Amino acid sequence: LAKSDADLAEVDDGRLFFLRRQLERLGLLTNDEMSERATQRLVVAPVDQIASWLAQSLAERLRICARVWVAGGWWPDAPDTRAAVPGVMTPAAPQIALARRHLIESLALMRPGETGTIPAATTHGRLARKSPGGHVRHTTPTSEVDTETTRAALTGPLVWLGFVRLSADTSDEYSAEAACGALVSSADIELVEAHGRVTIQPDLSIVAYPPLTAPLLVALDLYADLQRLDRVARYKLSRVALARSRRGSWDADALAERLERLTETPLPDNIRVTLRDWQRKGERLRVIEDAAVLELDDAALLDALLADRAARGWIERRLGAAVALIAPGHVADVRAWLLRHGELPATLYGLGHTPK
Repeated sequence: LAKSDADLAEVDDGRLFFLRRQLERLGLLTNDEMSERATQRLVVAPVDQIASWLAQSLAERLRICARVWVAGGWWPDAPDTRAAVPGVMTPAAPQIALARRHLIESLALMRPGETGTIPAATTHGRLARKSPGGHVRHTTPTSEVDTETTRAALTGPLVWLGFVRLSADTSDEYSAEAACGALVSSADIELVEAHGRVTIQPDLSIVAYPPLTAPLLVALDLYADLQRLDRVARYKLSRVALARSRRGSWDADALAERLERLTETPLPDNIRVTLRDWQRKGERLRVIEDAAVLELDDAALLDALLADRAARGWIERRLGAAVALIAPGHVADVRAWLLRHGELPATLYGLGHTPK
């Protein structure tokens, strides 16, 4: 943020500071207290946890954010860098929490575009009055603490969360956004979280144009390597990225369908061919935990085992002329079959395995 070498206090960018604190409260960011560095680092939550959070509807995420702010002392009305930062689980003072709750209830009753007045620092209470444009102007509390809390909320967290928009013409007016509908807990409201245009080029490069939504970026992070993130996001489809995201068993056609939903256009033919080629290569290698493998000296003996109608279900797959993968739970059955046919099998266990 600074053009000089001087460090700026995080509180100087209130929106950034608020969002960081809220992400900590939601468990999506944590302090790396084990770090030996002079400055603390922030550690992002595992991708599965973030994906689970973003899988919720936008309205539900907004409701949760509003609730943790209303009851949270982790965000004081007037953040002060000279004081110790409250813990993320610190509750808000009852009077502050009540004032925030009343404000949220008031916003829930407002229609998108409806305006309200931000109380001045020295103003206590005023009656609702008509604005020149014919909209109802909402005014709030009577106590000085309520006034300060309301003013801090309407010029800070409620703006940053997208519930209200400050007027560009007057300093004491705000308007309700569509997100206020999410504050009605009983309402089944759907808020559209639309991202900008996404294009996929034949060279496997992806360009996402603003607005860049979090669900879009998380989806692209799962399938591609990030090359640049500025006003637009640039990615490149990569087999390594798919493996890194633990999507090793992904289906090429299903992935192509998901990418087409993002771009709203058919994929270039060469990309479909590339995805299917990656899938075939990935299927050549499979990692199976606690696998039981049967190795025989004579391929004819394995042929006899597979020809046995009762025993053929014990073998999951033939790996070679005299090697087969035993189906889970059938090691004892295969051993008994070999004993009945005059073979005394030796059993070898992997490292760390204790025979019972």
